[in-house]
Amino acid sequence: MSFTLWMTGLPSIGKSTTAKQVYNTLLDNGCSVELMDSDEHRVHFEEMLSKDASARDIVARSMAVTAMYLNRRSIICICVATSPRRLVRDTHRKLIKGYIEVYCQGTVETARQRDTRGLYSLADKGIIKGFTGVDEVYEAPTKPELVLDMESLSPSGCVQVVMKYLEDHLNVR
Repeated sequence: MSFTLWMTGLPSIGKSTTAKQVYNTLLDNGCSVELMDSDEHRVHFEEMLSKDASARDIVARSMAVTAMYLNRRSIICICVATSPRRLVRDTHRKLIKGYIEVYCQGTVETARQRDTRGLYSLADKGIIKGFTGVDEVYEAPTKPELVLDMESLSPSGCVQVVMKYLEDHLNVR
């Protein structure tokens, strides 16, 4: 059985940390799994794209299409992308048969505290424009399959919630 976990939420809220631990847990359990992070995926498009919302949508779509093809080969995908626009995520849901939206929920204040790269500060100064959480709105999912409370759960607690969901709904251990 294959599926795609689409990890969405504010920048620096803990999506990547959680995704890496879920990835390792699935690998340890013998699953065939691929992890795609928009920050790493975007590097391959740098010279072709600007840094605006439209460019972020293109990178997310590229990840979704890649996940769709990998799922066809029975490879589980974990995609990590802020993907702030609900319409874009809804399009991914239509594209990917086993789409599981995981909303990594938390406040901008918490995300700022966790921001090790200083991106929020750069956005505050106007160096980064169109930054989600500062001058671009994040549209929270209306019906995600899973919500992770990134403020009250530790990364390992988030992993436990994800793995419990996968076990209960997809019989993945």
